[in-house]
Amino acid sequence: MSNIQIGETVFIRNKDCKLVKKPLANDASYGFLTLQPGTPVIWLGEALENKGFHKIQYQGQIGYTLLQNLSHKQFADFDLGACINCKGTGQTSVRWGNSQGFIVCQLCNGKGSIGKPLSSQAYPTPSWEATKG
Repeated sequence: MSNIQIGETVFIRNKDCKLVKKPLANDASYGFLTLQPGTPVIWLGEALENKGFHKIQYQGQIGYTLLQNLSHKQFADFDLGACINCKGTGQTSVRWGNSQGFIVCQLCNGKGSIGKPLSSQAYPTPSWEATKG
């Protein structure tokens, strides 16, 4: 987050990102607000009390989360299901001397994705639904 300035917009990266009111791992307020991937938030800087946490603002509410829950990318830029090696094609290119060809991706065995596809719960929930209790 070194390239971002305080007050700029960043995006939630992980599914069911739970915020805390104080930058403590065992804070009783854990999960007072749960956000989904792609939710825009205002970055307010690294927590002075605990450098592992970052202070964010969402619709007027202030909370803390870990750095790995934040991203510069919007949700549309995430490739949630594709294999990181072949980018979802199931094949990787290889070179033999001056020739080039394709082989089955050895990471995903040609499936184009690793593991099970993500459920619809992995996608952002409209903000009015997120506030339902």
